[in-house]
Amino acid sequence: MRIHPPAKFGHIKFEETKSYRKDPKNSSFHMDYFNEIAKVSNIDELCILVEDYRKKIKYGSSCLIAIAKDPFYAGYDLSNEHNPLKHVEPYFTLENYQKLQHNKGNLFKDYDERIKQLEVQETFQPVCGCCKKPLRYRSDVKSNNATYSC
Repeated sequence: MRIHPPAKFGHIKFEETKSYRKDPKNSSFHMDYFNEIAKVSNIDELCILVEDYRKKIKYGSSCLIAIAKDPFYAGYDLSNEHNPLKHVEPYFTLENYQKLQHNKGNLFKDYDERIKQLEVQETFQPVCGCCKKPLRYRSDVKSNNATYSC
């Protein structure tokens, strides 16, 4: 993890001080998102939640899962023990982050595994019978389904 990334969704970077402050227009999104994830109890609920938020902010589902797993939003770098990032304004405490990872960590792994399984299914490139263009592979994590479409 980089302690000074070029940009971080939900934070505004101040170059002169190299500090990160909460972005007022995305602040409510993060608080709602983290609170909703804490309420999720199974993989299907997580898929529905991620899909809803993906549509709201036009961010990829894998990016939303990465946000939920990122200790940067708690203001910490956990790659080498517990290093507080004093230049980051956190969205929640380290204790809340650790509780979320402990309670929902397996759901995040299951979600990532479901995506990998759907991607493995894309092994050939069929073409449309009408227009002769290659069909696009579309995976729907929520329904654990993948299809080809023109």
